[in-house]
Amino acid sequence: MAEKNKAKGLGRKRSRILYEITVLIVLLMIVMGVLSFLFINSAFDRLIDKSVDKLVEEQGKIIHSGLSYVAEAEAEAIIGDFAAYTSEELIEMTMTSMETGEQNELGMKAIERLQDLVARGVLGLELVIEVTMPSPPLMDEAMINISNDEDFLFAEVPAEILAAIEEAEAGGESYVYLEEGLPALGLEGEYLISLYSMAALSPMMSGTWGVHFVSMQEAVKDINDFYDSEKNRSTAIIAGIIGGSVILIILITFFVLSYLIRKQITDPIDALAVAAGEVMEGNLDVDVGVHQGGDFENLERAFKEMVESFRKYIAKSTGEDQDD
Repeated sequence: MAEKNKAKGLGRKRSRILYEITVLIVLLMIVMGVLSFLFINSAFDRLIDKSVDKLVEEQGKIIHSGLSYVAEAEAEAIIGDFAAYTSEELIEMTMTSMETGEQNELGMKAIERLQDLVARGVLGLELVIEVTMPSPPLMDEAMINISNDEDFLFAEVPAEILAAIEEAEAGGESYVYLEEGLPALGLEGEYLISLYSMAALSPMMSGTWGVHFVSMQEAVKDINDFYDSEKNRSTAIIAGIIGGSVILIILITFFVLSYLIRKQITDPIDALAVAAGEVMEGNLDVDVGVHQGGDFENLERAFKEMVESFRKYIAKSTGEDQDD
């Protein structure tokens, strides 16, 4: 009985491998779950970026088309105002404005029209500026000549605007999406910039561009809010599925491993331990079972042969003693 209890104790110690394997599987499942969440979040982030790009592309074309019509009407009005003056008078007025930093009569009319466009919220306009590119010897640097915001009159043109104009002049897109806005002009957040070359209407307007700013913050926010909501909902569902799967796999693994370890390892070793105890007590008639195809088949067979050898040796020794 003592040997059997000892064998059970050994069995309990050997069964630790079951818990170790189970813990290893739990850790692997946790790592896989974390990687799955990271992959899902990354996929949603890519989807948001693509959706924003698609929105900008579609809205950009629509808004630019509408703003081009507005800019054309704008340019025609400016050209109509110019008709009342000779080219020499226009040049003199322009030079005087640049020197004094004050807008002339023509400029004030243009500013009033731009302010009216923004006040009426035409196509979501928030800011309109007219940029004149360098034209030596009159102008060595690009300048903002007209704007609905008079704080920007005769100001230096931000590098982002110059780059967009240069790209448009080279045949690129006539609208640009600025994800960070344009802080130099007091614009924060997502903005769409639409460019219109006034030279399309009159050679005298060559080098003059109308630049229109439309906020995209609400549209982008709606997309982000929608996908954030969907991401949270999908994450909760997937977390439930992964969590349930992990628990199910752990339970199945635990019981399957428990059964296999008991049948393939624990029971054969316990049987050998009990048999060894019997032999140690002098019982050589113990029956050592050999499990065909088992992991310990060779060990069981060797132990059985060892016991039989002991039995034959003792029998032979006993027979020799009787002959004496």
